[in-house]
Amino acid sequence: MSFDESRLPPGWLPFFQQELTKHYMLKLKAAIQHQINNGVKIWPMPRDIFKAYELTGLVDIRVVLVGQDPYPTAGFAHGLSFSVNEGVPLPASLRNIFSELERDLRVPPPASGNLEAWARRGVLLLNSILTVVENKRKSHESIGWSSFTEATIKEINKLEHGVVFLAWGGAFHEVCELVDESKHKVIRTSHPSNTHDACNRFGYTKSGKKFQAFNGSFCFSQANNWLVDNGHEPLNWEL
Repeated sequence: MSFDESRLPPGWLPFFQQELTKHYMLKLKAAIQHQINNGVKIWPMPRDIFKAYELTGLVDIRVVLVGQDPYPTAGFAHGLSFSVNEGVPLPASLRNIFSELERDLRVPPPASGNLEAWARRGVLLLNSILTVVENKRKSHESIGWSSFTEATIKEINKLEHGVVFLAWGGAFHEVCELVDESKHKVIRTSHPSNTHDACNRFGYTKSGKKFQAFNGSFCFSQANNWLVDNGHEPLNWEL
């Protein structure tokens, strides 16, 4: 697994130069490269693993949308959480996301599930696990990506301007426990999945914080309202 630092916005360079030389990351890269060398299909393509960081500069982040791991279906994942390549059928979670966006902000559902436009406007589309073996969801859960995600959150915490974290689902609630909520905003909902009717569930996180059902959460306008209240422009969510 190789990485071209020249594709990163300058703000991320010190972070990557520090993290990519750490022991956990050297082991992680070696593990992935070993699988690739042995014919194991990994998604997204190696050139897209860090695409979220390439499209959204550190100082440009306004919203962080945290996902779990890439789609394991061939050709779906391209390095942005919940986003899919052009021409790929919309996964159920993405259809629910677009339905909530229409209900909330009257944004008509787009034909494509490619979310790069959001990334270029300041939405860091971050997966907590950045790679997956084809057709094996969460197959790279334990190879070290959690350390990289934690380091990313800690780096965002240092920003002087406030950022909104959209935490959709239990795994993302745990990741967002690292967020400095004295400076940033975390909006917690259930996952936008149809599995076990997750998109309509509500309750409390493991740490006792309340989360809303994703459907009807109006999380997009919540995010924009917080941005405006804290002196920022609202985000354009149209695709």
